[in-house]
Amino acid sequence: MTNVLARHGVGDLVAYGAGGERSRVDLLRDAAAIAAALPPAREGSHVLLVIERDRYAVAAAMLGAWAAGHAVAFPPQGRRASVGAVLVRPEISALVHDTAAGGHLKVERFLGGGGDPLPAAPPWPSGAALTFYRMGEGGELVGCARSGAAIEADVAALLERIPELHARRSAATIEPFGPIGVLLGLLVPLCSGGAFARLLGSEEAQHDVVVSLPRGEDSTHSGVRVVASSTGQPCARAAHELLVDRKTRFVATRERGARAWTMLGDFELAAVALAPGVTLGPGPTPGTCLVVPVDARVEVEAWLRTRPGVCDAALAVAPGPTWLAVVAGDDASRTALLGDLQQRLGGPSVDLELRHIVRVPREPEGEVDTAEVFAAFGRDARGRPMEASLRFGEPRLEKEGELQRAELDVEVPSSYQWFLGHFATYPIMAGVVQLHELVLPAVHRVWPSLGDLESLQKLKFLGRIVPGDRVRVHLRLDASAKTCDFTIDKAEKPCAAGRLKFGMPS
Repeated sequence: MTNVLARHGVGDLVAYGAGGERSRVDLLRDAAAIAAALPPAREGSHVLLVIERDRYAVAAAMLGAWAAGHAVAFPPQGRRASVGAVLVRPEISALVHDTAAGGHLKVERFLGGGGDPLPAAPPWPSGAALTFYRMGEGGELVGCARSGAAIEADVAALLERIPELHARRSAATIEPFGPIGVLLGLLVPLCSGGAFARLLGSEEAQHDVVVSLPRGEDSTHSGVRVVASSTGQPCARAAHELLVDRKTRFVATRERGARAWTMLGDFELAAVALAPGVTLGPGPTPGTCLVVPVDARVEVEAWLRTRPGVCDAALAVAPGPTWLAVVAGDDASRTALLGDLQQRLGGPSVDLELRHIVRVPREPEGEVDTAEVFAAFGRDARGRPMEASLRFGEPRLEKEGELQRAELDVEVPSSYQWFLGHFATYPIMAGVVQLHELVLPAVHRVWPSLGDLESLQKLKFLGRIVPGDRVRVHLRLDASAKTCDFTIDKAEKPCAAGRLKFGMPS
């Protein structure tokens, strides 16, 4: 293969289903329109794609970015905070999106218009082609970059090992901007001469292959979880298997009956499988089956979902080790469920906590958001108990006539409890927390005889305070007026300022 569309003729179908059919020339025309609207490329520049609905729009924007000399970046999820964290990175040159937000490049403007198509599909980029961002265990943003050559090799390996994926009409029931959605739901059908379903839930269309995430299926065979075949029925035997290790996330394939798994490069993917119960068009369909490994956590999660009143469930293991279980459903069964779960995990000696919540937190691709599970138990992103207090240093005092000045250095723990929920993917210290937990305790450490706070004046919040920061609090007390001016700075850059007015001593 020399480019993504090497096996498609000019009028060959590339996309179908809800939204209408599109051919190779349609795709190249829309890609050309997007390429013309992008800024000039620079070394290492990326175009951020936030397109959650139409997979065809993802394909057009991706080819347009490559034709203009950019790589493509995808956020961890479509939430505003996640997108914003990636958008401010220096390598991001433009944003192409289909959201309700204003500004940037709305992808709908470039689809279905006139103009000349690209003279040829752009070749695979020689350097970075795709970068997938995710949130690390400590809440930091982590990018996984793949070169054009590596992606081409991954696609070629999948098509060689699982020929049933070749030149098929393929539907992906997962979000279009994650690694699975791009590789198996978009690039594999395009590179093989096939076509992909444009929208999630295109049940009215006929599909040869459906790619989805498992949702607690519990049939097993030969030590692996057999999820489904492309006929929509549980598959007892399959010609090919795809395994995704839940710890390393490396993908491997093997033929049915073989002992050894063959690794598929080093591309990181979440668990993937063909979904059971998906409505497919009439006629013969291939018997491809994708499977994921069975482990204790997955088996117990599947068992939890079969319990009366339980809609969804997830497990996580915190340091200790402590099993943490969240369940969405009827909390009336909590006592009985807790006892049964304890026995299932190994008996009363197992350290276990259970919470009933409204919804089990999942990423767009269906994987459980472990950091949010930990947060439900008041733990940080690595499962450790949160710290309740800031770490104050000794104050440094000086007098200036009737005025008194003080400085304190304060360490902000990475696992500080007040970061929970503000915000989930980009934690910052809220203004009220800065005042109540940072400024006022600092003032009363230096001048404990001051009375109660009466009012706040001239408040300004100028910069972010994030986990792991070390900040300095500057205080200036006018005892006669009972006012204290404060500033908070980080590396000599201002974060907040204001004036506190105090009453008579209590």
